[in-house]
Amino acid sequence: MNYEPATKNQASNGMSVKTSVSDQRAEVKTGGKDPSFIGSYRGSFSIPFDVSNYQSKPLADQISQDLQQELKSLGFQEGPRDQPQKLLEVKIMAWSFDGMVNGDFSYELQISIVDKAGSKMYEKTLKGREDIEGSVFSGIKPGVEKNMPDFYNKVIRSIARNNKDVLLALQ
Repeated sequence: MNYEPATKNQASNGMSVKTSVSDQRAEVKTGGKDPSFIGSYRGSFSIPFDVSNYQSKPLADQISQDLQQELKSLGFQEGPRDQPQKLLEVKIMAWSFDGMVNGDFSYELQISIVDKAGSKMYEKTLKGREDIEGSVFSGIKPGVEKNMPDFYNKVIRSIARNNKDVLLALQ
């Protein structure tokens, strides 16, 4: 997954925002899956094969990096780690695709914004599910490779750029 922020859109007056992204997926926390796990292809007899993120980078690190790029393109600054004006926290509760010929991608993110006094200004769960079409001959893999970059971009943009409530709380 490779993210490029959309064209710059000055949504902030330079507010300092720290981001914190943590992977809370049960399968990762228990050690059953690697932090870079993003889904499964199914082969013969429906046996699942795990798929890792680009360069096996932990998903939380990838989302954090891309969310920081997104916020910067919106005019926010990554402020001093010890004294940001706001904290945008993202908890990955679910993130996976699965399928043999056809399948789906689903995610659940808990988003919260805390001011520097520690007061919660915003809290919401973002959930989504997208169908992925494959083919009888090549399985779901071509559908995942074609659609996951768009799905990923949509999720990153839904956290801030396309979320008026988050943008308002970050001001």
